[in-house]
Amino acid sequence: MLEDLFLLAEGVRIQYRLNASYGGLAAEARWVASRLLQRWADESSPSRATVFDGILALIFAGESFDAVPVWLPPDVTATLSNLLEPLGLETATAQDSMRLAYALGEALERFWTRHKVTASPLDGLLLDKVTGDALLDSLLEYEEYGPSTEAPRVPALQSGDDAEQVEIPPLQLDQDPDEGLGGGQAISPEELKRLLEAGVKMEISQGSGSDVDGLGLYITDLIGKVPSEQLDQLRELLGDRADGPRRAPRRWLDDGGHGPFFLYDEWDYHISDYRNRWCRLREIHLEGDSGEFFNQALTDYSNVIPEVRRQFQRVRPEMYRTVRGLEDGEDFDLNAVIDARIEVRAGRAPSNKLYVARKREERDVATLFLVDMSASTDEPLVKPTPGEEGKGRPAKEPRQRSPKGGRRIIDVTKETLVVMAEALEEIGDAYAIYGFSGHGRDNVEVYRVKSFAEPLNTAVKGRMGGIEPKRSTRMGTALRHAVEKLSGVTSRSKHLFLLSDGFPQDYDYGQDRRSNVYGIRDTAAALREAEAAGVTPFCITVDKAGHDYLRQMCDESRYMVIEDITSLPRELPKIYQRVVRA
Repeated sequence: MLEDLFLLAEGVRIQYRLNASYGGLAAEARWVASRLLQRWADESSPSRATVFDGILALIFAGESFDAVPVWLPPDVTATLSNLLEPLGLETATAQDSMRLAYALGEALERFWTRHKVTASPLDGLLLDKVTGDALLDSLLEYEEYGPSTEAPRVPALQSGDDAEQVEIPPLQLDQDPDEGLGGGQAISPEELKRLLEAGVKMEISQGSGSDVDGLGLYITDLIGKVPSEQLDQLRELLGDRADGPRRAPRRWLDDGGHGPFFLYDEWDYHISDYRNRWCRLREIHLEGDSGEFFNQALTDYSNVIPEVRRQFQRVRPEMYRTVRGLEDGEDFDLNAVIDARIEVRAGRAPSNKLYVARKREERDVATLFLVDMSASTDEPLVKPTPGEEGKGRPAKEPRQRSPKGGRRIIDVTKETLVVMAEALEEIGDAYAIYGFSGHGRDNVEVYRVKSFAEPLNTAVKGRMGGIEPKRSTRMGTALRHAVEKLSGVTSRSKHLFLLSDGFPQDYDYGQDRRSNVYGIRDTAAALREAEAAGVTPFCITVDKAGHDYLRQMCDESRYMVIEDITSLPRELPKIYQRVVRA
């Protein structure tokens, strides 16, 4: 019912805008509406679609048409016209249409209930709840969409000499368009609290190749992908508090969304077009650890880093080259001196570019490493089988551990970045490191670990240790921001390495959260945009099922699946040398 009312209101708003922009359409709209009303006037039992089309046509026909069908009561049509009149304003938006759709449903329901009308074809429709059987999440705090938060006052429904003012409550919309999708059921805060305190494992597993329907409870349906260290805050949030009302979990997750932001388009394959300025991205300050993790990784990989350095030294170019034809330099250019002497003997003015000099040769390469910091990277590593110890693994495990025990995916990724930083410092290539996560299209987060302008100083080393699992994985927006960063670099050869542990995923990344197609298509579009901008992307995943979705996102030469994550610190430098061509 609400959908039909919204389409009615939105149809009125669009027609008003068309009439304002193209004056000739107004007369045509009146003619079409009049013909339709004449055709429907004799129908005794019109369908629901005909009823709403008739209301729309009556509004378009205007006062010049007086042959109103008998099944459209004058009181109702007059009230509808009054309610929809504000949509003629130039500032009216689709959100205003939605607010008026709610107002229409409430006003019409009140009219038929008060007068006990049973003969109208609208009866039975208007007595249904406007929201139908939609699942309402009591944990959410809805925000009003639209330019005004004041409840509008609308003319009363007229019935004889009686009239009253009906106050329409402000529209309250669910911020999550996918709410209610999926096979789960909403649970109360008390039940969630009990499950957390009982130690029930609630997580979303990605990339394992298992059936989505078998994943159990989606924690993203309730609170987003929350890393383990925030569970204590969540328990306090969901518990009974005497000092005030509970805050909604999603509002709690969004509290960090303040300060400057960037707006990026997003590709929607449903409409084969971009959603303009659809995602809001913020760069978040990343707290460091004073360099403890970086120094520990150097110790753990002390047998790997020297070999990587030697490999990179082989690809380093000659340090100096001779430049001729200079007006000043380190030595005379003998050939230029002879030519100048000949010119003097011939009575012509000689050139003064008689010198040579040696100039330092540098690789003209810039690389940005984009690191997935989603909550799934908090997963512990699978222990190696007997006999594999020491193959690609450090001699000692780092100090940081997952609460679930053992080293985590994110720990190995951080160690890899330490090894790569040491290697790139040896070869002299410009490089930057950024992490990404977020929660929803309005809260995409990028964390600066190292910018192109920063040296590998103490602060950068500390930020490497501060990389920790966060929330979701909206890859497309993060990739577009990374390309924007690379656009400010003047290097001739630009590369973008994406390090992840799974497929693109976010709670509102598409219309159906059970499907990954939307996120994969958007990420594929972002990778194509990178290549069009002169950036060479390369995707590296430690998800064994990565072939299933990476081949949909990019060419086979543009990605690699690392099945043994512990080998990543050894493998990434080799991949870098093969991919990057100075």
